[in-house]
Amino acid sequence: MAAMIELRGAHFRNKGAQLMLIAMVEGLRRIRPDADLVIAPTHRSPYLDRASLGLYQKVWLQKAGIQWGPLISACLPQLFKDAYGLVDDRRVTTVLDASGFAYSDQWGGTHTVELASAAARWVRQGTRLILMPQAFGPFQLRRNRSAMQRVAGMATAIFARDDVSLAHLQSILPATDTDKVRLAPDFTALVASRPCSDWPIPAGGACLIPNKRLIDKRGIGPDQYAALFRSVARMARQADLSPFFLVHEGPEDAALVEAINRSLDSPVPVLAPSDSRVIKGIIGKAELVFGSRFHGLVSAVSQHVPAIAVGWSHKYQQLFADYQVPEFAFDMADSPPERILDGLAFLLDAGRRAELRQGLRASAALQEQRIAAMWGQLDALI
Repeated sequence: MAAMIELRGAHFRNKGAQLMLIAMVEGLRRIRPDADLVIAPTHRSPYLDRASLGLYQKVWLQKAGIQWGPLISACLPQLFKDAYGLVDDRRVTTVLDASGFAYSDQWGGTHTVELASAAARWVRQGTRLILMPQAFGPFQLRRNRSAMQRVAGMATAIFARDDVSLAHLQSILPATDTDKVRLAPDFTALVASRPCSDWPIPAGGACLIPNKRLIDKRGIGPDQYAALFRSVARMARQADLSPFFLVHEGPEDAALVEAINRSLDSPVPVLAPSDSRVIKGIIGKAELVFGSRFHGLVSAVSQHVPAIAVGWSHKYQQLFADYQVPEFAFDMADSPPERILDGLAFLLDAGRRAELRQGLRASAALQEQRIAAMWGQLDALI
């Protein structure tokens, strides 16, 4: 019987999560072309989007803290489930979790507790759980720490995306489980971009990618954040570049972009494709990127586009360290705007950008080798 592999945690609304989902589908079809791929339906993964990737639908419904999926599935005739592409949880042989940055005190303990509960069911069924490369921790909250320890005890392997995440995991796990934790980079770099001809990209474009999380997770004031982007747009224009906004998430980021754009003396174009691969194509054609969305920045540096990261967690600094440009990653809570803008001023010089592209090209090649090695390890684990 072919392997039935569930893709968990990734979805379509957030374009970084969409890239992770596409990367998993493409990677699995390279190493396990005979495997069936399944996803649990949610409001963030509409049917037509799921169908476009050829995914089966798991019968799965979380309500009032209870998972009703197995009970619902037991009431459905197998012929009915086969006809509609529905899959019982017990048929899943391996779960690949790619939740991104859900398992951290910064998001509370709910996501980790839910995973621990599901993992207990899977281990009873003989289903393997593998956590794909993502950011983890910290785990100072007792509830979160305890749940992550239970997850690690039941998981087949956990891939940490960076050294800080690896250290957070190793600090809470018993020695018997630390050997399950491996280091591997973000794996969306291998996803090919799509043509973006339907979206008018300004020549010499400076791509601006805001992120609502800087406001609600890092405590940056909306006015302070908007003021930073006003300065970036002004400096880009003075350097004969054409700033434009790119919406990399959904309604929250779109509203933020609209508010910032209204505050500019002269509003700039706003691009908001629904396909994350088109978004990646737009980023790849930019002269530089100034952004706060993690996977927008991955799409920049992996395509050799100079970038400034203004982040809200350790994952931004670690990403830029992987690509040998840590000096261009900033935490707005710790770095005054003047320091961030000094970094931007450096990249506004065309000669410096050309030099940086060469370094990014070499770093990207190394990261692609590491991603390929990760898929080789997964092939042996599934």
